[in-house]
Amino acid sequence: MGFGGQLLADKSSAPGSVLVAELHADLLLATGESAKKFRELDRYPAIRRDIAMLVPDEISQEKILRTIGEPREPLLESIELFDLFSGGEIGTGRKSLAYRLTYRDRSRTLTSEEVNAAHAKIRERLRRDLGAELRE
Repeated sequence: MGFGGQLLADKSSAPGSVLVAELHADLLLATGESAKKFRELDRYPAIRRDIAMLVPDEISQEKILRTIGEPREPLLESIELFDLFSGGEIGTGRKSLAYRLTYRDRSRTLTSEEVNAAHAKIRERLRRDLGAELRE
Protein backbone atom coordinates (compact mmCIF):
# COMPACT_ATOMS: atom_id res chain seq x y z
CA MET A 1 0.00 0.00 0.00
CA GLY A 2 2.74 2.47 0.89
CA PHE A 3 4.66 3.96 3.76
CA GLY A 4 4.89 7.18 5.74
CA GLY A 5 6.99 8.90 8.34
CA GLN A 6 8.20 12.15 9.87
CA LEU A 7 11.35 13.95 8.67
CA LEU A 8 13.98 14.78 11.23
CA ALA A 9 13.88 18.47 12.21
CA ASP A 10 17.58 19.04 11.32
CA LYS A 11 16.95 17.77 7.74
CA SER A 12 14.23 20.35 7.02
CA SER A 13 13.97 24.13 7.05
CA ALA A 14 10.21 23.98 7.63
CA PRO A 15 8.91 25.85 10.69
CA GLY A 16 7.11 22.73 12.05
CA SER A 17 6.97 18.96 11.71
CA VAL A 18 7.11 17.55 8.20
CA LEU A 19 5.27 14.32 7.46
CA VAL A 20 5.96 12.36 4.28
CA ALA A 21 3.88 9.54 2.79
CA GLU A 22 4.02 7.50 -0.38
CA LEU A 23 0.95 5.54 -1.43
CA HIS A 24 0.70 3.12 -4.30
CA ALA A 25 -2.48 4.38 -5.95
CA ASP A 26 -2.57 1.45 -8.37
CA LEU A 27 -3.08 -0.92 -5.42
CA LEU A 28 -5.72 1.30 -3.86
CA LEU A 29 -7.67 1.58 -7.11
CA ALA A 30 -7.37 -2.07 -8.16
CA THR A 31 -10.72 -3.84 -8.28
CA GLY A 32 -9.57 -7.41 -8.52
CA GLU A 33 -10.96 -10.58 -6.99
CA SER A 34 -9.95 -9.46 -3.51
CA ALA A 35 -12.33 -6.50 -3.59
CA LYS A 36 -15.30 -7.04 -1.28
CA LYS A 37 -18.64 -6.80 -2.98
CA PHE A 38 -21.71 -5.60 -1.13
CA ARG A 39 -24.92 -7.52 -1.59
CA GLU A 40 -28.08 -6.16 -0.07
CA LEU A 41 -29.85 -8.41 2.42
CA ASP A 42 -32.86 -10.19 0.98
CA ARG A 43 -36.07 -8.30 1.70
CA TYR A 44 -38.41 -11.17 0.86
CA PRO A 45 -38.46 -14.64 2.40
CA ALA A 46 -37.26 -17.79 0.71
CA ILE A 47 -39.45 -20.87 0.41
CA ARG A 48 -37.76 -24.26 0.60
CA ARG A 49 -38.98 -27.54 -0.81
CA ASP A 50 -37.29 -30.94 -0.68
CA ILE A 51 -37.15 -33.56 -3.42
CA ALA A 52 -36.24 -37.14 -2.49
CA MET A 53 -35.68 -39.67 -5.26
CA LEU A 54 -34.32 -43.06 -6.22
CA VAL A 55 -32.18 -43.18 -9.37
CA PRO A 56 -29.83 -45.70 -10.99
CA ASP A 57 -26.22 -45.51 -9.73
CA GLU A 58 -24.92 -44.45 -13.15
CA ILE A 59 -26.83 -41.15 -13.10
CA SER A 60 -24.35 -38.46 -12.06
CA GLN A 61 -24.86 -35.52 -9.72
CA GLU A 62 -24.09 -33.23 -12.66
CA LYS A 63 -26.89 -34.74 -14.74
CA ILE A 64 -29.38 -34.42 -11.88
CA LEU A 65 -28.42 -30.77 -11.28
CA ARG A 66 -28.69 -30.03 -15.00
CA THR A 67 -32.16 -31.62 -15.11
CA ILE A 68 -33.30 -29.58 -12.11
CA GLY A 69 -31.80 -26.33 -13.42
CA GLU A 70 -32.55 -26.46 -17.16
CA PRO A 71 -34.64 -24.95 -18.49
CA ARG A 72 -33.92 -22.30 -15.90
CA GLU A 73 -36.69 -21.78 -13.39
CA PRO A 74 -36.60 -18.04 -12.57
CA LEU A 75 -37.80 -18.53 -8.99
CA LEU A 76 -35.20 -21.20 -8.15
CA GLU A 77 -32.39 -19.61 -6.13
CA SER A 78 -30.32 -22.62 -5.02
CA ILE A 79 -30.06 -26.41 -5.00
CA GLU A 80 -28.41 -28.33 -2.17
CA LEU A 81 -27.83 -32.09 -1.88
CA PHE A 82 -28.43 -32.97 1.77
CA ASP A 83 -28.78 -36.76 1.75
CA LEU A 84 -27.23 -39.62 -0.23
CA PHE A 85 -27.71 -43.28 0.56
CA SER A 86 -27.07 -46.53 -1.29
CA GLY A 87 -27.25 -50.18 -0.37
CA GLY A 88 -29.47 -51.72 2.27
CA GLU A 89 -33.15 -51.89 1.43
CA ILE A 90 -32.70 -49.65 -1.62
CA GLY A 91 -31.08 -52.56 -3.42
CA THR A 92 -28.10 -52.77 -5.71
CA GLY A 93 -27.62 -50.46 -8.65
CA ARG A 94 -29.70 -47.64 -7.16
CA LYS A 95 -29.13 -44.70 -4.86
CA SER A 96 -31.38 -42.45 -2.82
CA LEU A 97 -30.78 -38.70 -2.99
CA ALA A 98 -32.51 -35.76 -1.36
CA TYR A 99 -32.16 -32.15 -2.48
CA ARG A 100 -33.30 -28.92 -0.86
CA LEU A 101 -34.50 -26.36 -3.41
CA THR A 102 -34.76 -22.72 -2.37
CA TYR A 103 -37.15 -20.43 -4.21
CA ARG A 104 -37.20 -16.63 -3.95
CA ASP A 105 -38.21 -13.55 -5.88
CA ARG A 106 -36.18 -10.42 -5.14
CA SER A 107 -39.12 -8.07 -5.75
CA ARG A 108 -41.99 -9.67 -3.81
CA THR A 109 -43.13 -12.46 -1.52
CA LEU A 110 -43.92 -15.69 -3.36
CA THR A 111 -47.16 -17.58 -2.87
CA SER A 112 -47.28 -21.29 -2.13
CA GLU A 113 -49.14 -21.81 -5.41
CA GLU A 114 -46.29 -20.24 -7.43
CA VAL A 115 -43.66 -22.35 -5.69
CA ASN A 116 -45.75 -25.52 -5.95
CA ALA A 117 -46.17 -24.99 -9.72
CA ALA A 118 -42.41 -24.45 -10.26
CA HIS A 119 -41.59 -27.42 -8.03
CA ALA A 120 -44.05 -29.68 -9.88
CA LYS A 121 -42.36 -28.84 -13.22
CA ILE A 122 -38.96 -29.82 -11.80
CA ARG A 123 -40.33 -33.06 -10.33
CA GLU A 124 -41.91 -33.96 -13.68
CA ARG A 125 -38.59 -33.33 -15.52
CA LEU A 126 -36.75 -35.61 -13.09
CA ARG A 127 -39.36 -38.33 -13.59
CA ARG A 128 -39.48 -37.95 -17.39
CA ASP A 129 -35.80 -37.30 -18.22
CA LEU A 130 -34.03 -39.46 -15.62
CA GLY A 131 -36.65 -42.05 -14.76
CA ALA A 132 -36.37 -40.94 -11.14
CA GLU A 133 -38.68 -42.61 -8.66
CA LEU A 134 -39.81 -39.64 -6.56
CA ARG A 135 -40.66 -40.15 -2.92
CA GLU A 136 -43.14 -38.07 -0.98
